[in-house]
Amino acid sequence: MAAITATLARYPEDVIRDVTHPATGLPITKDFLPTVREVHRACEAIVQPRREAEAREARTKQQLAERAQFDLIRAAFDRRPDEATGERIAINSEENAA
Repeated sequence: MAAITATLARYPEDVIRDVTHPATGLPITKDFLPTVREVHRACEAIVQPRREAEAREARTKQQLAERAQFDLIRAAFDRRPDEATGERIAINSEENAA
């Protein structure tokens, strides 16, 4: 019992409630007390999709931030292509004069 309690303590309260609920959790799927491994697997089955969704959301936010930064750089370049070219020519002219 101590090992099952320690395993459950690693998860949020709603996961514990779902896994231990008499009508929908492990008690309805097992004939006897579940093993520590079964409790762990049941908790992970609930938590894993959440973790994947959080990771997906983090990746999406990072991609959107990178895209916004790229768009700013691209917009700046598109607005001033002659200035960028002029700077290159000026540098090349100075090198040729020297």
